[in-house]
Amino acid sequence: MKNKMDGIMTKINKILIGILIILSLASNASAMSKVMITFDDGWTDDYYKALPIMQANHQNGTAFIITGEIANASGGTGIEYMNLSQLKALYSAGWDLSSHTVTHSDLTTLSATSLNSELVNSKAWLNNSGFTKASRFLAYPYGEYNSNVETAVKNAGYISARTVNYGTMTSNLYELPALLTYGVPGYGNPATPVSYIETEINKSISSNGVLIITFHLISDVCCIAGINSPEEYKISDFKAISDFLKNKSDANQLQVITMSQYFNTSSAGTATLTVCPGGCVYSSIQDAINASSSGDTIEAQSGIYYENVNVNKQLTLRGIGMPVVDARGSGNAITLAADGITLEGFTATGAGGYSEAGIKVTSSSNTLSGNNVSNNKYGIYLFSSSNNMLSNNFFNNINNFYNSGTGSNIWNITKTPGINIIGGSYLGGNFWAYPNGTGFSQACSDSDKDGICDSPYILDSNNTDYLPLAKNTVGLPKTGDINGDGKLTLVDAIYLAKHVGSFSGYETIYADGDINANGKVTLVDAIYLAKHVGGFIGYEKIY
Repeated sequence: MKNKMDGIMTKINKILIGILIILSLASNASAMSKVMITFDDGWTDDYYKALPIMQANHQNGTAFIITGEIANASGGTGIEYMNLSQLKALYSAGWDLSSHTVTHSDLTTLSATSLNSELVNSKAWLNNSGFTKASRFLAYPYGEYNSNVETAVKNAGYISARTVNYGTMTSNLYELPALLTYGVPGYGNPATPVSYIETEINKSISSNGVLIITFHLISDVCCIAGINSPEEYKISDFKAISDFLKNKSDANQLQVITMSQYFNTSSAGTATLTVCPGGCVYSSIQDAINASSSGDTIEAQSGIYYENVNVNKQLTLRGIGMPVVDARGSGNAITLAADGITLEGFTATGAGGYSEAGIKVTSSSNTLSGNNVSNNKYGIYLFSSSNNMLSNNFFNNINNFYNSGTGSNIWNITKTPGINIIGGSYLGGNFWAYPNGTGFSQACSDSDKDGICDSPYILDSNNTDYLPLAKNTVGLPKTGDINGDGKLTLVDAIYLAKHVGSFSGYETIYADGDINANGKVTLVDAIYLAKHVGGFIGYEKIY
């Protein structure tokens, strides 16, 4: 018997791996190489030479500005810094203006106070000048940095920092690699001819990678060793590179973008940081949170994230396609540790220890909606927390609710027409289930069949869900929404596979599991559903 069960579990695990591969294929199908053209220091060559060439090719660049030079900048031709009006022209044209510090000092040589001043004041100058959408990006002066500098950059509110080291993009966003161009050999580096840069662009296309190309000066007469600076690059060569990128872009092989487009920051100074299992800037929700500032939005794409998410800033966390945060039996899946957080569209699961929950709230005045909190020791655990708004969430845990204090919260909105988290026709409160099928929403009466329980659900003396959702009593719909969260995603395919395999906590399904209409509910249906969600040809219809 044990061998038979082991064989079944192995088969189920293979199916689940297959489903995740389908997710990966669907995610990578739209991937395309990204190329960013950046310029250091803020020379007028950016305005007089690079801007018209790139505008003709419908491209924008990112200029890293030494902000302390702008007040006295002449804006003239030659080796001169841009003035404020020229910077405004670049910004209006669609360019990013980012920080290269105030004085271009080697940050590794500064005291902690001076280091912080360079970082904070340069970013503040950009924001105060109206250049807000890319003010949270930095290029290290001279390319010099160390762990102390990186920590200071993070603490100063920067999203990322660019080096002059060339290599493959990693998860460390404070060591972004760049291909630094030289017109003539210098500083121990060879010149970087057009042919070499074109080769690197083609490599990036082949790998769907990210390539940052960095320039300093664009010169009319270049490049003669002993006469021209290594940082000078010939204008005709720069145009050849821009034209090459234009041809590749027209062939849909790459995108030429700015830093703000890559990191999805806005002119309001806030950012939308995108997380996905592969192919995005962030593959970890916590990494995105750590890089964010209050007011930012974190959008997590569908997939499974094995981590303990601690939200310690006032953020909006939005799940796209019901992403799963799985604590794997240790710690809370999601902790809300700052006031004013919005959490919507997540599945929180796998919290199994004492006082650990799918969602633990140690702050107040948060908004939680559209979340599936299932298969945890505690569903939602409130610790000295109050004034939260919780509606249209799905709870299915050993203990759905625990309140360590006396705070009161709001558990429903006014009854409103709309599709709720289990596919019903009205929005109101939350769905309260137990794995054994005896939860309040599973057992309540619903005499008018509106999908709202006839009586309120009293959680404790200070917390009542006045409009708890009721289980659909009309039979299971053929929607594919197996977990009943109101959305059709790959999470439903995984849920169905675990249901077929008799995994604890997956006993109840909320839509007909016979996806291929062969009269049986098997692992084949889970695979079919995954391919349907992934847009595979021949799986367009759910029967």
